[in-house]
Amino acid sequence: MGETKRKSGKKYDCGMLGEFSREEILLLAKMMEVGYLVMEKHGNAKEDERLENLERRVWDAIRVNKAIGADWFVESKDLTEAEKEKMSEIVGLPIEIIDVINDKREPYYLADEKLEYLIEEYINPSHEDYFWSELVYDLAMRDMEEDGVELSENMEERFETIARYEGRYNDEFDEHGTDRLRIVE
Repeated sequence: MGETKRKSGKKYDCGMLGEFSREEILLLAKMMEVGYLVMEKHGNAKEDERLENLERRVWDAIRVNKAIGADWFVESKDLTEAEKEKMSEIVGLPIEIIDVINDKREPYYLADEKLEYLIEEYINPSHEDYFWSELVYDLAMRDMEEDGVELSENMEERFETIARYEGRYNDEFDEHGTDRLRIVE
């Protein structure tokens, strides 16, 4: 990520990917971190280490080249003996293991407020959108089954039918939220 100058401002050479502005690098870093958070939660053990290493390499390159503000990073510090003892009690591991973990820690990490920002700005809204989409779809499918609706083989007709049933619930939730939602037995 060597630096080059252009009339349009500071650019960073990203090899085969071309040149990126600071704003583009920040967007790329956000995209990577949000993707990493999702993949880490739903990934598998084989990918976890590779993802972590790739994430670290990208953040190292961004940090070393000062491509985004230093406020995105917090320097790691050595734990005091008292902090090691407290951690040992909390996690139930001997001090010797805590020493090994402390020695292998990363030299910096993503600032908590930046991580929280990414979660609040991108992940939580995505989860909420997914929740409502799934709820509406499930309710529409239930109603179609109760009404004996046979879905057409024609994809356009199929989507129109589903959309019509989903529309009822979308309208209801848009206008009233869950205020009129009741379980009837």
